[in-house]
Amino acid sequence: MPKSKELNLNVADARQAVDFISAVQAGKVDEVKNFLATGLSPDTRDAMNKLAPGDPSFKRREKMSHRCVGLSALSSAACLGQTEICKILLDAGASINIQEPQNAMRTPLMIAVEYGQISVMHLLLEKNADCLASDIVGNTALKLTKYLKDPTEAKQAIEAHLNKQKDRMTVAQAVIHNDTAQLKKLLSAGHSPDEFHSDGYSALFYASIVGSLEILELLLESGADLNIGANGKQQPLTVLSYKDDELCHITAKEYFDKKAERTIYSNRLLFGEAPIFAACEVGRTDVVRRLIKAGCDVNATTKIGSVSPLMLAIVSQNEELIEFLIEAGANLTHRDSRQATILEWASKANHGPDDTSVRNLIREKLGMNNAKQDFKEAFKKFKEIEATPAFQSTIEYLADVCQTKSYPWKKKKGVHRFYVNVKGWDNIGQTFGKGAEYVKGAPKDEKDQRKRELADAMQEQVRSRGFLLISHKDEEGSAMFLLFPTLNKYEVIAACGTDGINYGHGNAEIIQLLTEMEEEHPFILSDCMHNAVGGRFTKAIAEPHQLASFLYSFCPDLADGEIVCDEDDIAKELEKNQRFYLWWG
Repeated sequence: MPKSKELNLNVADARQAVDFISAVQAGKVDEVKNFLATGLSPDTRDAMNKLAPGDPSFKRREKMSHRCVGLSALSSAACLGQTEICKILLDAGASINIQEPQNAMRTPLMIAVEYGQISVMHLLLEKNADCLASDIVGNTALKLTKYLKDPTEAKQAIEAHLNKQKDRMTVAQAVIHNDTAQLKKLLSAGHSPDEFHSDGYSALFYASIVGSLEILELLLESGADLNIGANGKQQPLTVLSYKDDELCHITAKEYFDKKAERTIYSNRLLFGEAPIFAACEVGRTDVVRRLIKAGCDVNATTKIGSVSPLMLAIVSQNEELIEFLIEAGANLTHRDSRQATILEWASKANHGPDDTSVRNLIREKLGMNNAKQDFKEAFKKFKEIEATPAFQSTIEYLADVCQTKSYPWKKKKGVHRFYVNVKGWDNIGQTFGKGAEYVKGAPKDEKDQRKRELADAMQEQVRSRGFLLISHKDEEGSAMFLLFPTLNKYEVIAACGTDGINYGHGNAEIIQLLTEMEEEHPFILSDCMHNAVGGRFTKAIAEPHQLASFLYSFCPDLADGEIVCDEDDIAKELEKNQRFYLWWG
């Protein structure tokens, strides 16, 4: 057989790799043999992401199974049950225990079990595939049998081979397989409790995410180091992100170095730090309790990202664990290296717009008095006012002017949302005498100012009808107008739950500060969202420097939507625009 050669993934090689994987997936025996005869490595991986969507090889591969994106040839064949192809690849020297970075470091045997390919599983076991192998979260081929409709055959076959391989089980593998007897035997024979798995992770790391408490106790009693999660040789885990508008995989270091855009933190990205962080990420309250009892610092931070155990517990969404860490003294004011707060982590951890339980728990623990309670009676009237002819006609008016539909706001009954697109702005411009091209035809640096001018005019029209129209962005950044069945601006701020948690200001405190400001500087509310509020003053500002000093004291990020962190600059912006925009970013 010709000597295998590795591919340098230029376009030609990527195309060859993709065509090879397509043949593997389709079970084309002769085609696969021909590729291997050219010297192509049987361990070649799918390189679909290296080709342009219009490439013929990409199009052909796109029609095949997307389960196999990025997988090696053997894992692709195992995934799809191509037993004959698996035999050919193994005969050609394919690595039977190759691990797949795109599938949590699983092996072909694990993938065959995962997808119920029993024929392939038997072949791999016959060829002595490693039953001790595990993926990054401690799954093994045996553990994966639980997902099969009828696991009996697979379980018995794997257990039989596992028993033959036990004599080479390491400390870390005994932990992963929850084999207490084998672990005791190894520790008694003098093996170190700090032994590393072949993937670079420590035995205590695996005990923290998948081991029983008995396993954990054995390691701790044997003197396992609480601070060692990996030896630095582990495969860096990645998360999908956007960088320069292209989807890519980035590491934890790149994430926290801000070398990516629009990345949502993914759990397991910080595996490899001290075991307590891993236990928090997967939400193991029992393990975290024991580790802290053993001496782990509840306010330790990761080397990458300066992330605390509490932040990672928030990722797990385990409220019991979050409560425990706070009771144990977790620092609620800690920021990670991106300057994200505990509350920001809680906001990102939500599973959807209506899932706010963890965020509300953190707000409660921060002692943030939400003024919604103070306005409870006023909010009851929202629903009543919504049904009135005056409010309904205002909804119809805005829907017509904005060329859009109204959408009830789930967050507060009686409030309606209006999303405005380009066509909508054209019609708003025409309605208020500026022409259909007023926004669309404006120079780029004037578009926002013209939108603000039209929004002011529309807000005045709605005020004359007895209601408030507010510019708003939700926590995902979607812009809209909100129509409130009230003229009380503070009811709006309470309903939006506006807070400045990054600077320690709750919703009630912000309302109080704005009330104080209004005594000398009356204003009309124009913008309101969860972390920002803006308005325009109804009389000229007599002492802009004095007002700038007052606003700067509780919100240094101010000045008509732009970040300005200097009191003199703030004063100039206030005097020039006669409006304010407070943003607690």
